[in-house]
Amino acid sequence: MYFNFLRMELFRLLKRKSTFIILGVLLALTIFTNWFYCSVNIGMTVQTGDAIEEYDQAFEAGYDAGTQMVDPEEDYQMFGRGLGMYGNASVSELYNYNSSSGNVILLLAIWVALFIGDIYLSSSQKVYLNSNANKGAWIGAKYTVVALYTTAMNLLLWPMVLLSSALFCGDVKLSFDFNFFVYFLVINFLCIAFSVIIAALNDITRKRVPGLVIGIILSQGLVSLLFAVLDILARVIKLDLGEFQIASLSIANRLAVFNLSTPSKDFCWGVTVGAIYIAISLFFVVLTAKKKDVV
Repeated sequence: MYFNFLRMELFRLLKRKSTFIILGVLLALTIFTNWFYCSVNIGMTVQTGDAIEEYDQAFEAGYDAGTQMVDPEEDYQMFGRGLGMYGNASVSELYNYNSSSGNVILLLAIWVALFIGDIYLSSSQKVYLNSNANKGAWIGAKYTVVALYTTAMNLLLWPMVLLSSALFCGDVKLSFDFNFFVYFLVINFLCIAFSVIIAALNDITRKRVPGLVIGIILSQGLVSLLFAVLDILARVIKLDLGEFQIASLSIANRLAVFNLSTPSKDFCWGVTVGAIYIAISLFFVVLTAKKKDVV
């Protein structure tokens, strides 16, 4: 039964115009993002010589070390931070830049809300199931398709990045090291968790709009901002959380801060958070489905 439902959902996926429109929009956003990163120069004042190399290394590591490298007695020069300045680019680094920009999860929020929400848009689209086993099979098929489309978006982002970097960067460097492979798996899993949350909201509410609105809010990092405020409040009231940060519970936050140099323990925590969100979301979807005659 599961495979019958899976074929039905895959057919519905391929028949929808939004399936391909979303990918086209992702390509356009990727081209614009890489044009900006590779071509637009952001002026910075740093000292000459070794300090520039040190600053560049610090930038790649994700630290703002600029204020620590300015020596009033040294010479300075202006230079722009943009891969176009150096005439070369690493596709892996550009992939990281694009995947952390929020474009993917924003488009996923829109697509999932349309794909799942349209089932409940009219009575002719509703599926009537007469047993919990059939309901479970259909839910499994829907969420399998959601996971497959999410993975396809992340996979297709790579050739999109390659294409746009070839257009705007002088020398494109390909790299397929182990760190990139791990990064891709973790980011893709977090994106799947994000998609499952949006799909669950649509399934539970039986509407398109709630999942769409919440998805856009989550993708824009507003919840991450709220968690960051809670972190600040915890420090103000002197609540000892150790090294734990409430903001680390946000999927959008993890997607934004993870990079190719992220420690393994942080990746593991990100996967754990994603798995928890998936488990909770599916629990409420199944619980709701059992109480409904129409899924």
